[in-house]
Amino acid sequence: MADPARAQELKAEGNALFAKGEYAAAHQKYEDAIQYDDRNAILYANRAACSIHLDKFSEAKADAKQAVELDPAYAKGWARMATACDGLGEYGESVKCWRKAMAALPKDNLTASDARQKKQCEDGLRTAAVNIAKAAGLVDMGQMRGKFPWDRVKAIENELHAGLPANAGSSAWLMLRAAKLWDRGMQAMMQQRTRIGPTGEEFGGCPGALTDLTDAILTDSRIFRMEGSWMDMYNKQVMLETMNSGAWPALPMAKIQEEAMMRQQEHGWDAARLAVDVTIRIWLMQGFVASNTGTDTQTSLRPFNLILELLNWGQTSSWGNSSTKDKGNVFEDYFVRGVRKLRMEAMMAHCAKSPPQGLEAALKALYEEAQIVMQEVGPSLPEGEHEPGFVSAFGIYPKAHAYTAIGFYHQQTVYRYKSQSDYEIVCEHSFKAYQAYREAAMLFPKDDESRAWFIVIAFQSLQQARSTFKVALHVMEELRLALPETHKIWEFSQIAVRGKDKACKDILQLEQKMRKDLGDGRITLEDHMPAGYSLTS
Repeated sequence: MADPARAQELKAEGNALFAKGEYAAAHQKYEDAIQYDDRNAILYANRAACSIHLDKFSEAKADAKQAVELDPAYAKGWARMATACDGLGEYGESVKCWRKAMAALPKDNLTASDARQKKQCEDGLRTAAVNIAKAAGLVDMGQMRGKFPWDRVKAIENELHAGLPANAGSSAWLMLRAAKLWDRGMQAMMQQRTRIGPTGEEFGGCPGALTDLTDAILTDSRIFRMEGSWMDMYNKQVMLETMNSGAWPALPMAKIQEEAMMRQQEHGWDAARLAVDVTIRIWLMQGFVASNTGTDTQTSLRPFNLILELLNWGQTSSWGNSSTKDKGNVFEDYFVRGVRKLRMEAMMAHCAKSPPQGLEAALKALYEEAQIVMQEVGPSLPEGEHEPGFVSAFGIYPKAHAYTAIGFYHQQTVYRYKSQSDYEIVCEHSFKAYQAYREAAMLFPKDDESRAWFIVIAFQSLQQARSTFKVALHVMEELRLALPETHKIWEFSQIAVRGKDKACKDILQLEQKMRKDLGDGRITLEDHMPAGYSLTS
C-alpha cells in the first residue's frame, strides 16, 4: 500500500543509520521504504549507496539504473553510479584497485605493517564509495552533515562579521540568514504537543514557524530540506496556525476577500493581518513543495498565482491606502518580489514538462514574468538599513534569477527550432541564451556556486551558437576564476554533487585542448567552433 509519508520516515531512519556507518541496517530501512513508495528515485539511489559500502556492486548498479528510469532529471549522476558499479570509470577502477590490494593481504595474524596497509585499503574503499555516491547526487546522506552550505556559513559567522563591510556581497550572508530563519522555524515546530482533554485530543504548539520557514525559503530556497518526519510536523503546524489565526487557505478567492474585509471591520487589523499572513504563507509552502517534489507543474503554479492575486487585491481594494504596517509584511515590495522569483522557478519547471502544443504560451508567460521582476528590482539594491543577507536576497538575486529565466526561454526556443534544422534561428536564440545566462552569472556574488553554474550553462549555449574560439576562451577563463571562490561554502551543495563539478571539469579540460590546438595552429581565435568540437575531436 502506497504511503509516501511512511516512506519518508523510513528514509530518515536509514539516513541516520548510514551516518553511523551501519550500512546493512540502513539498506534494510531503504528497502522497507520502497515498499511504501516504489516510485521514489532517491530511495533506490540511497539503497545503491549502501550496497556500494557492502561491496554489493551488482545490486547497486541495478538500483542506480532504476533511479535513472524513475527520475531522468538526475540521469547523468546516477548513470555514472551505475557505470562505476560496473567496474568502469575512475571511481569504479579505484574500488577495484583497493579490493585487489585487500585480497592480497593475509587474512589473519597480521603484522603491524599489514594492519596499517589494511586500514589504508579500508579508508581507500570508503573514500571511493563516497565518491561514487557523491557523483550520483545523493546529498541527503548522513556523512555529509557538517559540510552542507548552511553548516559552513554558521561555522564562519564570526569571521563574516569581522570582514564587514568588505564582504557584504558574499553569498555566505544570504545562506546565513536563511539558515537562522530555517533553524528558528524548525525549533518552533518541535514545540508541538498533543494531550487528551475534556473534548478529546487537544493539539498545541508554537505559532510563527510558518513565518520563519517561508522567510527562509524566500531568502534562499537552497536551504529547504525535508528530514525525518518533517512533513508530518509541518502538516500539524499548518493545522495549529490555521486554527490560531482563522486563516482561509481552502476558501475561494472571492470568499477570502470578503472574510478579510469583515475580519478587519469587526476585529481590527491585528486579526485580519494574521489571517491573511498565514493564508499566504501556507500557499507559498504548498507551491514551493509541489514544484520541488515532482508534483504536476500546473498544480505547483496555482498557489503562487493565488498569492499574487490576493496581494494585488490588498493593494488596490479599499485596503490600498492602508499602510503595510496595518496589512502586514506580506504586502511589502520585497515579499512580492520574492514570491515572483519562486513562481519563475515553478514556471520554468512547467515549461520543461509542457506538451508541444502548450509550450509557446508557457514560455511567453515566463518571459513576461521575468521582465516584470527585472523592472521591479531596478538597477540598484533596496534602500534601508538591512542586513547583507536581506539586501542580496531581495535585491540582486531576483534580478539574476530573472536573467536565468530569460536564458531558459531562449534555450527552450532553440530546442523547438533545432528539430526543424533552422540554423539561423537556432544560432540567434543560442547566443541570446548565452548572453542572458552570462549576465545572470555575473550578477551572482563571486563566491556563489550559481556564478560558476550559469557560466557553464552560458558556455553550453555558446557552443550551440557556433561562437568564435576567442569568445569561448574568455568564458572558460571566467569559469576557471570563479570556481575556487565557491568551494568554501558550496562544495557539497545539491548542484555540486548532481553534476556541476563534473561539467566544470569537462569545460576546463576542453579549454586545455583548445589552447593546445591554438598553439599547434589547428585553429585560430577568429575561427568559429564547429558543432562537433570536443575533447575527442
